[in-house]
Amino acid sequence: MGIEWLIILAVIGGVVGGIIQGIKGKPKLSQNNQPQTPNKALSKSPKVDLDIEDESISRLFTFTKIAGVTYKNKFGISIQSILPQLEPKDSLLFIRNPDNEYDSNAIEIYWNGNNHIGHINRDFAADLAPKMDNGAVLGGFVMEVTGGDGLTYGCNIAIRLIE
Repeated sequence: MGIEWLIILAVIGGVVGGIIQGIKGKPKLSQNNQPQTPNKALSKSPKVDLDIEDESISRLFTFTKIAGVTYKNKFGISIQSILPQLEPKDSLLFIRNPDNEYDSNAIEIYWNGNNHIGHINRDFAADLAPKMDNGAVLGGFVMEVTGGDGLTYGCNIAIRLIE
């Protein structure tokens, strides 16, 4: 089995882990309207089993930034309050939302089950959405969280369309 298939299986495993954790329902909020972290064992997203420093990763994945990270997510929670919890190799779940009021090609990004952390940018989503609508699966993971120390957080991710 080649490296490409091993990487695809690792991404699918991370996506399945995210689905198992569930994307339904609103996350519980604390009194200061921040997401609660129930306990350490449940607060970690499944990791992809990859060496993200390996040069072959750049041939198999597309790299992009998560869009919309300065806004509140669909549950009313500041995405800026969630991003510092992400770690490299955390798997991500991508869900098509054709009913999005701003973009019918919207692809939502979830971390650790039900934490909505933004979208694929509009131009990229316009290309990916029809493929997902025809059965392709989008898999991916966190490369790095940027910002902090008084700066706005951002998140660089690696994605791959599996047709």
